[in-house]
Amino acid sequence: MRVMFKKILISLWIILLSQAVSSTATAELPNMGSATAGITLEQERSLGNAWLRNLRGKADLWDNDYASDYLAAQLSLIAQYTDTPIGPLSTVIIDSPYLNAFAVPGGIIGINSGLFLNAKNEAEFSSVLAHEIGHLYQRHYSRTQNNNKNTNKVQLAAIIAAIVLAQQNSEAAQATLFASMANSVNNSLAFSREMETEADRIGLDLLQKAGYSSEAMADLMETLMKDSSLYNRGALEYLQTHPLSKNRIADAKHYSQNHTNNSKIDSGEYEFIRSLSMIHHTTEEERANLITRLSETTDTNYFYATLTACAFWYLDQGNSTKAAELLTKLTEHHSEFYFVRILHIKLLTRQGRLDEARDAINQLRQDYPNRLAPQFQAANIYLQQSDRTGALEILKEITLLHPDNPRGWEKRLLIEKQVGDTWGELRANTEYLWLIGQERKAMSYLEAAQKEPQWTGQQKSRISARLQQMQYDVQQYQF
Repeated sequence: MRVMFKKILISLWIILLSQAVSSTATAELPNMGSATAGITLEQERSLGNAWLRNLRGKADLWDNDYASDYLAAQLSLIAQYTDTPIGPLSTVIIDSPYLNAFAVPGGIIGINSGLFLNAKNEAEFSSVLAHEIGHLYQRHYSRTQNNNKNTNKVQLAAIIAAIVLAQQNSEAAQATLFASMANSVNNSLAFSREMETEADRIGLDLLQKAGYSSEAMADLMETLMKDSSLYNRGALEYLQTHPLSKNRIADAKHYSQNHTNNSKIDSGEYEFIRSLSMIHHTTEEERANLITRLSETTDTNYFYATLTACAFWYLDQGNSTKAAELLTKLTEHHSEFYFVRILHIKLLTRQGRLDEARDAINQLRQDYPNRLAPQFQAANIYLQQSDRTGALEILKEITLLHPDNPRGWEKRLLIEKQVGDTWGELRANTEYLWLIGQERKAMSYLEAAQKEPQWTGQQKSRISARLQQMQYDVQQYQF
């Protein structure tokens, strides 16, 4: 039953996504800078942010800074090749071993941690991201508003329900899911096929421009097709015209045959994250055997990345000796690999060599200014040196540049409490609660703060303005 549910889920989620973004195909791509069917880009962004907050409050997420950084970097790499900028992207990683990815209006792209398990290489992984960017680029959601204005919010909420129910993985959840979704899915399949084809077309073009082989998309589609006997059984009638069809695979292959195929060399980072995901999704009983097997696999081009992931695991288990042993082996030829440098810093920190760790992490921050993991790691090192001021400065910069990242506010909250800054604590607490879907609780804190006498006039004005904005967003975009 669990295997069949996995196969059905892969199909159903893609349909739910297509439903939320489906529309009739057009020969011309829409102008990303204009309003479409009465919904503006700003409204899309607000809707997407509300959806993401709701998801964070209900689903189990894989809060792995390294995976999040990698996902954001790959999306930026691919999205830069769109003819018209699609705006800022927000990401989320669902803690699930199943293959899934989805795009939500407002620049939200999410994946399951299981995508790392199922995509054999960086090109296949990137083909999924390129496809999702295609949905956002075409603004499929906005183009459905004339016909489905009252139902699209329900469909977006249905995606959250599907994700949460899938994580529970119970037969009752399956029954609830299929009963509630079947009718609306059946009504939108014609649009789904067209939208998936459009997203494929854009995705293949982006994939090639980013330097990857366009064959990767067809390869992953074939793997998914072979994994699902659903297509041969016809067990559920409304899935027989599911967008993942032989025609889509044929179209992707045709594109590859008529375009020069690149052979972008993986950085090794994908294999590292993939190994972390494998370790994460392995049971405790089997994990030690997996680590042994991974650490002894030296016949691949990226064995060093896998070995680095194993060293991270040993360090997390408190085995600094084994981690140091692997680091020595890794630094012989791969000392500049990003995650080897992080491993070195983690070991320095564990050994109490904090000055050396601080120098090394600050150099890494300079070399990778757009990654959050080194920033968080630097703040932790500063805290261990009792430099709360320095740590707080780092986290304030994170929340300034990434105000929609809940981890930045969460870590900032802890330090604001330590330094006794009541204003900073109030801000960090309310923003953190807001971003993880506890919207009512966040507003209640601001309502209580309005009655407290210690705030300056400017602070009172900011409290009132933020509360009003939250109240408006909840009223307009509640799921």
